Amino acid sequence: MNYTVSFSDFRKNISKFSDMANMGKSVTVNDEKRGVPLFKIVKADEDNFDWDDYMKFIKKLGGSGFLSSDANIKSMSRFRNSFNKRFEEARNR
Repeated sequence: MNYTVSFSDFRKNISKFSDMANMGKSVTVNDEKRGVPLFKIVKADEDNFDWDDYMKFIKKLGGSGFLSSDANIKSMSRFRNSFNKRFEEARNR
């Protein structure tokens, strides 16, 4: 079920709306003046993204040239390693 609320109402009742999202309901927060959606809160996925499975998949496709080249795979590996290193540094602070 989706609920739509104004930003000021969301600010006043953020705990209530976060509880609703945690129960599986989505809450769309609108800009009161313009009447346009600003953001939506939903329950977070419990599954974590598995980089290793993703990289195995990319490597399978990389050999065919369908999705990426060998250079792209190496670049993604460097990015992943850099990201993991920065994440660990931030976690240890």
